Amino acid sequence: AKALAEIKEILRMAQKDETLDVTIEVYAHTDAIGDALYNLRLRESRAKQMRVWLSNAGIDMRKLRAVAPLQFEQE
Repeated sequence: AKALAEIKEILRMAQKDETLDVTIEVYAHTDAIGDALYNLRLRESRAKQMRVWLSNAGIDMRKLRAVAPLQFEQE
């Protein structure tokens, strides 16, 4: 809920300045289990699902971009 409120606030602030064109990137990650192609598809699916969820929560979908990093995060 806090992240959603912060995204909405960022976009509200950007609307006040016509020189700004803000796009929120939605990232999704996986662990190293599974092969590279499976994990890439899983990251893509997760990012797209989150983009739809944010849109349903009131964020303009045109301001959201789903991103699937090519590699998993290592701890």
